[in-house]
Amino acid sequence: MPRHSLAGQAIEIGWIRDNVCDLDADAYYRMCLARRTEAEVRWLHQRLLAYDCVESARHSARELAAAALREGQRALGPAAETGDGRFLLDLTGYVVDRSR
Repeated sequence: MPRHSLAGQAIEIGWIRDNVCDLDADAYYRMCLARRTEAEVRWLHQRLLAYDCVESARHSARELAAAALREGQRALGPAAETGDGRFLLDLTGYVVDRSR
């Protein structure tokens, strides 16, 4: 557990050492995440599962992917049946259904 806190501290110390002043919100967020303990992450994961948040998000993502597929088919017209068209249309499903 202390490993995560140490990683976050190491990032911040590196910024100080290197006099980094142009940080964006994403960099600071990543540093904060590195400081989280394993227990906090486990607690959050349990809450997400207990309230079906993960499955609800997956369901919404599948619905949005289906809508994107329909719009893509409409926008591409006959080109949707080409190799390139099928590749583009398959991307949404791939992103939603991949394991990680």
